[in-house]
Amino acid sequence: MKAIVANLGFILQTTGVLTLLAVVPASIYGEQPSLIAFLITSVTFLAAGFGMNSLSQRKELDFKSSCILISMVFFLLGIIGSIPYFYTNIFASSGVWLKITNSIFESVSGYTTTGYSMIINLDSLPRSIVLYRSMTQWIGGIGIVFIIMVFFNSNDTLEKLGKAIGFQKMTATMTKTYLRIFGIYTAYTVLFFGILFATGLRDWVNNISVVFSAISTGGFSPVDNFSALIAFPNNLIISLLMIIGGTSLTVHYRIFTGNFKKAANLEFVVFISIIILFAIIFTLLTKVDIATSLFHIASASSTAGFSFIDLSNLAVSAKMLLFILMFIGGSTSSTAGGVKIMSIIIFVKSIPWVVKGVITGNLSKFVVRGKEFTYIDIYAALLLITIAIVIIVGFAFIFTSFGISLTDSVFALTSALSNTGLYAGIINNSLPMLLKLILILVMIVGRIGIITLLVAMTPKPAGSIPLKPDTARPDNVP
Repeated sequence: MKAIVANLGFILQTTGVLTLLAVVPASIYGEQPSLIAFLITSVTFLAAGFGMNSLSQRKELDFKSSCILISMVFFLLGIIGSIPYFYTNIFASSGVWLKITNSIFESVSGYTTTGYSMIINLDSLPRSIVLYRSMTQWIGGIGIVFIIMVFFNSNDTLEKLGKAIGFQKMTATMTKTYLRIFGIYTAYTVLFFGILFATGLRDWVNNISVVFSAISTGGFSPVDNFSALIAFPNNLIISLLMIIGGTSLTVHYRIFTGNFKKAANLEFVVFISIIILFAIIFTLLTKVDIATSLFHIASASSTAGFSFIDLSNLAVSAKMLLFILMFIGGSTSSTAGGVKIMSIIIFVKSIPWVVKGVITGNLSKFVVRGKEFTYIDIYAALLLITIAIVIIVGFAFIFTSFGISLTDSVFALTSALSNTGLYAGIINNSLPMLLKLILILVMIVGRIGIITLLVAMTPKPAGSIPLKPDTARPDNVP
């Protein structure tokens, strides 16, 4: 446990330093309450981090310890990161507990890259708060706090951390892999900031907020009227950026290294095919133009959560279409949420494999496109899909007891579990506190990963033999 606390302390310290970046816009715009709030938040992160480091010893982490670490990280990020929202009282809540709940909700939604918001008037927000909200998504989505750890952990520990957060090794060592991840996403961030600036999005706070939200598949809008930011060609540019966020890092790595022939793997082909097919169907169901349809389908499939049409007025068939996309999510080793496309592929492909095994009395090797998967891969995919459905349906019945329709309940919970944040009309300040707390929990579970959380919570059996790295994987299978 000491090793977990020590590593957690370092992550909190790193986040505390990153939080100081929000001080810059607060100083530029003369927003003193926000500046004080960011300083308090940074000091809290740093103090908690230094305290944990001083009381603990930094040791190697096994896979279970890495899963516990990841689980603790997002709970603490959500709590401490809520200080700026609480201090500046952006919710103008009359009750203390309501203000605390809304602040934690906003913070968790940011760090988990969900994008749900309880803020009524975004245009009235301090500019530094707008940037802070998007920055929390970039930190939580890109996983920069884990990338920084490459300087303080061995390659073995980094491989276990990588498994826990769904990143596979693409280079000789995980250290190089983490640095490549950071480099790739930084390049995309800078590139698309420049592109959107050139196409007319000159407000630097709104620009970088949109880029942070899209690349991390977060979905926080910097303004009330998001449609004002996506006039042609920005709608297509942001659609592309969301697709990039939902695409596996393996694909990006191969593109950046010039290995174009192997870039389009099975999962990527399925991901793009789903977006194209569902965009056509969505257009037929809603009668919106194809560009608008493509934007919202890319938003749902990548779990980015951007939207500029009223989803609450959609027909049930259109809502269910978005529900399916959010549930599936994006690619493995991407910033997207959902159960991931590869899990669906493994599940679907395993059905005829099992049937054939029943008929012949013998199970052959399970191979998809030349890649062999273990029984554990199949069990993990099935367990992930099953538990995700149980969570959504189980909590949906609690939502219906408050008078919310089953369709809207399922939609909202799927959006929360997949860290999408698409609204169906029920996420607002008037939502009962119990339902807000449920959504907070579901958002964290979605970001941590169901299998990762189960590993963290399950006691290690006495005399158990550790699984080899190539036979044990978290929620998503590379």
